[in-house]
Amino acid sequence: MKSELMRLPNNGKQKSTASPNGKLCINVKEAADLCGISMASMYEIARREDFPSIRAGKRIIIPYDRFVRWLNETAAGGGVL
Repeated sequence: MKSELMRLPNNGKQKSTASPNGKLCINVKEAADLCGISMASMYEIARREDFPSIRAGKRIIIPYDRFVRWLNETAAGGGVL
């Protein structure tokens, strides 16, 4: 499914990319599935300081558009996950 731009309720000034399932944020399992890696590896990545995540108690929430941007920038820089 192709992702589409979604407008947030702020007079249409800010746009955000929704995930393939239509959510603005994904969880660690969804991020691992998108990357084709294990959940253990994704949790390790999610603990990195440069990784875009939000902690909500014990949950890790990942803004999809920032995740895609981080992944592209990491790949472009020759980074290792």
